[in-house]
Amino acid sequence: MSSAAQPLAETIYVSKLLRTDTLEHGRVRQIFDVLGLPGMQVVCVSQVNDDREFEPVSQEYRLTDGQTFENLDDALLAWDELKASLALLDGVGELLRRHRHGLMRPLWQELKDHEKEPWRAMARQFLQLATSLDLSIAKRMRQ
Repeated sequence: MSSAAQPLAETIYVSKLLRTDTLEHGRVRQIFDVLGLPGMQVVCVSQVNDDREFEPVSQEYRLTDGQTFENLDDALLAWDELKASLALLDGVGELLRRHRHGLMRPLWQELKDHEKEPWRAMARQFLQLATSLDLSIAKRMRQ
């Protein structure tokens, strides 16, 4: 069999429902975390039809830095770029959380992505402040 005749492999992403919000005019917004892609969420808006089933109205992919995409491929490319900075944000976010509360449960590794987001936002502000003062903070990997 030639390589051109081989079927293409598909990647399947699994999402986990984070929350459901009721909107006006019989619409519902559901927000899902994408497992294996920390920092990415899928936001689906659906209309409840006469059979009481969801009919999709819109779907977008949201990253922790505020970017939104209608196309999964574009979201994955942006997520790949964000992934490197996410390690630094997680490190500084964990540092700020531990500074404020001490070592507490759940540990950082045990937190869900949406629980880390407020700390990542503070970490983003902290890093911007450090940059404005000509300070550079980088994550060093332990050996």
